[in-house]
Amino acid sequence: MPSSSEDNSPKITKLNPYTGEAIPGQTELISTSGLRYWPLTRKNILPFITELHYSLVVGEIGIWLFGIAATLWTVDCFVGFYLTLPPPKKKSPATVSVNSTNLPNHQRSFWQRWQIAWKIKWRGSNQRRNFDLHRAGGLWTWAMLLVFAWSSVYLNMLGPVYTPIMKQLSELTDFNDYPIADLPEPQYAPAMDFRDAYPIAKQLMHEQAKQKGFTVLAEQKFLYDPLKGLYLYWAVTDRDVSASAGSSLLWLDAESGAFVALYLPTGEKTGDTITNWLGALHMARIGGLPYQMLVCFMGLMVATLSVTGVYLWLKKQQAVFLKHKG
Repeated sequence: MPSSSEDNSPKITKLNPYTGEAIPGQTELISTSGLRYWPLTRKNILPFITELHYSLVVGEIGIWLFGIAATLWTVDCFVGFYLTLPPPKKKSPATVSVNSTNLPNHQRSFWQRWQIAWKIKWRGSNQRRNFDLHRAGGLWTWAMLLVFAWSSVYLNMLGPVYTPIMKQLSELTDFNDYPIADLPEPQYAPAMDFRDAYPIAKQLMHEQAKQKGFTVLAEQKFLYDPLKGLYLYWAVTDRDVSASAGSSLLWLDAESGAFVALYLPTGEKTGDTITNWLGALHMARIGGLPYQMLVCFMGLMVATLSVTGVYLWLKKQQAVFLKHKG
């Protein structure tokens, strides 16, 4: 809704779904400031936490900051993994039985030299325990850490980082110009209205399901895109990773009602399949309560790795300071 001359804040107006008329008293101002959550109450605490999680409640700047942090986190996953690997064995003419428990380091197998990185010496010094927690904790949860790091890049740095890299590794749908480029001018009044377009979209989706061998489980939503002059029909299908958020999408021309394109979240393009799984894993949309508990545990692990990492860094800086001082 256009802003008033007195207040430039964007607004939401609720409309009667049958007449299209504005419902009196249902116009809401949308504040772009984090102060809109103040004071925090039981009604706005969860939206506040959600926005804090993905943008620090500072809008686009926070999204970029988290995107940069997620990119560095992804790189750090591989750097950290590499640092846990044992150094290459040094050549030695000596020969000792491989069954010996007291083999010198250069004669041990790769796993014999690496397995120490997976263990925590609880009876060691405080610094040793923190070091082991940091190293072993990162190894045991490495796969999930990478999932959350790279999915965070997908959610916050889709265009600048995620899409270019994934396109180099696999086939991925880029929605910027898909299925067609934007029209020179937005088309706000399509030749075919919603009532005529909806049954056509529904029929086209069922035809595509029969042709491509998938099953439509439920309808999701139906809307019009004036930038492309296309209707969009979402449905939940058996190609969706999660039934709670259908991503199967069909486009049809708003002028003729002709089929334009179909997007299936899995089973078509490898990059799309990976992306949809990353999103579902990040949002805990699969696996029910057991996976939600795993995600909760991973949150605690990320906090543990962060605290132990800072602790070890401070200890190292302290040692460097004392060395120079001495």
